[in-house]
Order: sequence, then structure tokens, then C-alpha cells
Amino acid sequence: MRKLLSLLLVVTTLAISTSLSAADKVEYRLDISNPDQQYADVTVLFPESAESYIDVTMGTWRTGRYEILELANGVRNLKASDTTGTNLPATKINKHTWRIYLSEPTKVVVTYQLYANQLELRTRHIDDTHAYLDGVATFMYSAAFIDNPLEIDLKVPQGWRSRSGMTVIGRHSFKADNYHILASSPIETGFHDYYEFEVSGKTYELVIWGKGNFDPQRILTDYKKMIPIFGDVWGNYPFDRYLFIIHSADDLRGATEHINSTIIQRDSMSFNDKEEYHSFLSTSSHEFVHTWNVKQYRPEGMQRYDYSQENYSYLLWITEGSTSYLADLLLMQSDVIPLKDYLTKLAKNINNYLNRPGTSVQSATEGSFDTWINPRGHQGTNDSVSIYNEGLILSLFMDIKLISDTQGEGNYRQLHRLLYERYPVPEKGFSAADVQTLLTELGSKDASEIWQKHMESANPVNISELLALVGLEFLPYGKTAKQPLYMVDTGITFTLDSNKISQVLRGTDAWQAGLTMSDEVVAVNGIKLNPGKWQDILSTYADNDEVRVSYFRRNILRETPLVISRTLKSKPTIVPVKNPTEAQKALFKAWTGKDLPLKKTETNSESQ
Repeated sequence: MRKLLSLLLVVTTLAISTSLSAADKVEYRLDISNPDQQYADVTVLFPESAESYIDVTMGTWRTGRYEILELANGVRNLKASDTTGTNLPATKINKHTWRIYLSEPTKVVVTYQLYANQLELRTRHIDDTHAYLDGVATFMYSAAFIDNPLEIDLKVPQGWRSRSGMTVIGRHSFKADNYHILASSPIETGFHDYYEFEVSGKTYELVIWGKGNFDPQRILTDYKKMIPIFGDVWGNYPFDRYLFIIHSADDLRGATEHINSTIIQRDSMSFNDKEEYHSFLSTSSHEFVHTWNVKQYRPEGMQRYDYSQENYSYLLWITEGSTSYLADLLLMQSDVIPLKDYLTKLAKNINNYLNRPGTSVQSATEGSFDTWINPRGHQGTNDSVSIYNEGLILSLFMDIKLISDTQGEGNYRQLHRLLYERYPVPEKGFSAADVQTLLTELGSKDASEIWQKHMESANPVNISELLALVGLEFLPYGKTAKQPLYMVDTGITFTLDSNKISQVLRGTDAWQAGLTMSDEVVAVNGIKLNPGKWQDILSTYADNDEVRVSYFRRNILRETPLVISRTLKSKPTIVPVKNPTEAQKALFKAWTGKDLPLKKTETNSESQ
């Protein structure tokens, strides 16, 4: 009995201690001490620990980018002490973790210098005009206190303003319930334009850093038009305030989703071009879809992120590809972009899918799991899928198939509504079996068979059969012209302003000739090849002509025969079939919300 009472006393004491520890907050302070040289000083105060040591970690990847980024490479001069200033021993135990040894229970103060020059990676960037700070790339954490509340205080240059999706508690101060929220709530501080608006009872903020030919009022108008349909699809908005951060500077591109905010980077002079502006809107919609798909529900094994290592899943094609699919579909259905432009972009995505050799080599599930290591460029195109475009086409396939199976009663948006309602993070993640079960529940006739044939196998979708269900036809070369345009397509891509090959597509003429990445082509039939003139020279030859290609490989001059193939110039288009049936018209309406045949304004519209 005495031993039992002693054990109960210990358990009770530990429970009280754990409860008190969980209530203690982690305190961060970041001092932008030298913005010109892109340095900051970070101080972290961790709650009292009674252990013999605590480990502090800089994450190895940031949310939204499934790639090891070695974020600890910007950390220098890490030191640890107790609150009296007494130094504590700190030893680096791996590339991103420091172990701090404690001789008695104490709070721990950690300081380090941080170098921030990764603007394009959207991790951390400091200069004399601003700082962009991703939580994982900036603030170290201890797994022992990862669920504790925290506060952040910034010391920034005079005149700067600070914004974040976290709760604001001061001019340059924020708080969050735990580190996971900080990890998905970047901070933008500095000189920027700021706008605020409301839609459906929620507050939205727009921050634009940099200069460019953007029109803020045009962006605000399109955002206000875009946002309501997302609430219709998912039933509600999982935030009270949402922050759009836009970086506008030369050659910037890309974006990253966060729990109640997003960062979008664009080239400063890209906003007036119709196609580029629609691409910007598509990116904005993509990141907003992620507010639900990824941030509110995600595959099992990823429902609670581990920032210290890869987080594997066979379903990343859903997290990214389905997001890309829904992003453009919802933009069109909310009339932000015309139906004609939606179909034009869909045609390009289909063309990329059909002409990527890796589509027939790697399955979507394999590509998802291997996202962390999948190669890019030459090998990536030939041997791997893109989870974005592969996932987009598979989502299109499941959507139209589900609409067809249910005569318009079920659709892919309903699937994502159910994933949102039934698989909230971090409680649980969804599996492939869960998705198939939901598809069957919604009325899919052969979800498991489809999954095995197209998701788990490298077996491309029959696009013609799919689009025919909704009364459409895919034309890879556009409408037949009176004088069709032909081109030479050897499968080669050169690096910009160079004769050095960056990619050769599997199975093409250049592939058969033995040319490969990094070969430098210098002549065709003994005639010097100047950069950018490859097509011009080859276009003078007839179909099936053979030419001698001279090239350097590892500084050794070689020569190979290349057979010329002339093909129709690709201009992928999607058009209505002639005399669509009433069934096709009904399914098209269930899919797009629009009527078929297309109205004249929908086939010849210009930018809105």
C-alpha cells in the first residue's frame, strides 16, 4: 500500500509539473541589427526544464516545400545560459540540433546570429527595406516545448511596420498557441503598401513589398470576387483574419501557403500582361485552396509535422495537384477568369501531361513519396511525374468521372468538403483507402479500380474519352488551318543564350541520336551553330532528312547522325464536340456551371 501511495504521489506530482510546464510560454526576440548585411540576432527563452539537457533545433525544411533546405546553415555563434547569465554547455549533435546540458532545473536562454538571404526560397530575407521571416527558417524550437504558447517581439529599424497571421499583441509583437502556428505564420516587416477589406464577415489584409506595374485596386476587386465561392465549397472559413503577402521584384516567382496567410512572389513587371496576371490570380487561388487542403486536412503521416526530417506521403499529388485543379476551376466558376481562358489553360496542362515522358514511367503515388528526392530538369521530366500537373489531371479525371457516374449529383468539390469535415489536423490524416471510400460514398462506381489503374500505376488517363463525357474535344495542334504550320521538334531544350543542352526528351529524335544533357552543339552538317539558331538551321531540311550534329562532350569533339522529323506546330486547344447530346450538355453544366455549346463571348473573350 505504501509503495502504491508513493507511486500515486509521484504520478500526481508529474502531472501537476507537466501542466505547469505546458502553461509556460516560449519567448522569442529578433533584433535586426545589421539589415544592410542581412543579419539578425535571435534570443529564445525556454521554460524551466528539470531534465539533464534540452535539445534546440532549426528545422530542416519549411512547410509548403517538400525539400530539405539545410536551414541551419545560416546559424552562427549559438550560446546558451540560464536567466542569471551563467553559461550552459551547448554541443552540436547533428547538422541542425544543439544539446544544452543542465546541472539543475532552470529556464534556458539561447542566442544566435542569423544570416537571411533566401528571398526566392521564401524562407528568410533581410535588407534595408524589409524582412520576410518564415517561422521554421528563423526561430529554433525545442521538441519539449513545441506545444507551449509563445510570444515574439521584433526590434526593427525606425518606420517599419510588422504584419503576420499570428495574433497581434503590439506594434511589432505577436503570439501563438504553439510552435506549429508560428511555423505556418510568416512575418513581413518593413516598408510596404497595406490594404484591408472584408468579405463574408472575415477580415482580409493585403501587403505588397516592392515596386512594379501592379494595380492594387484591381487585385482587391478580383480577390473580393474570388473569395466567396471557397466558403460555399468548404462550408466555412477556418480563420477570422487572412493575410495576403505579395513580393514584387525582378525575376521573382512562386508562392507558399500558410495557415491563415500566404506569400506570393512575382516579377515586378508581370502584372499587366493578360496571361501573367491570370497566372498571378491562379497562384492566389491555389494558395487560398491550401487554407483547407493541407492546412486543415492532409494525408496520414503528415497530420502533425516533424520539422527535423522528411514527412513522407503517397498522396502529395492530392495536396498539390488537387489544389491546382480546384484553384483554376473555382476562379472560373466565380467569374474571375472567363471560361474560354480556363479551357485554354487546361489544354496546356493536358498537353504537358501527355508530352512528359515521366508520366509513363512513374505513378502519382510513387512521385508523391519521392517528392523529397525526385530530380528536376532532364532526368525529372524523363523519369518522374510532377505532383502538381499529374495531380491536376487525375483530379480532373476523378471529378468528371464522378459527375458522370452520378448524373451530376456528385463532384470532386464534395470529396474535399468531406475530407475537411472528417479528417481535421492534427487529430488524424486521411489514407488512400479513405479517399476511395469517400468517392464510393459519393457515387463513384469503380473507385478502387481507378485508383489501382491510374494513381498507383504509370498508366496515363485517356483524355479523349474523358472530355467526351462533357462534350469537349482536345486538339493538340489546334484547329486545322488551310496551311498547317509544321515545325522541327528534336526534343532538345538549350540553356538560355547557349548551345549547351539542358534537356532531351525520352524517345525523341535527339534521344535516339544519343545527345544528352550538358552536350554542347557546335555545328550542323559542318556549319557553325550560333545560340538560338537551332530551329532556324533544321527547318531548312525536309522530313526524314539526316544531318550530322557536331558537339562537345566533356571537351571532346564528337559527331552523331540526327534524323529530322517535322510535326504540326503544337497549339493545344479544347473545343466543343459537334452536336453535343443533352447528356453531354447536362454533365458539362454540372462540371463548370456554364452552358454548352459555349456562347460566342466565351469562345472569343478577352481579359476581364
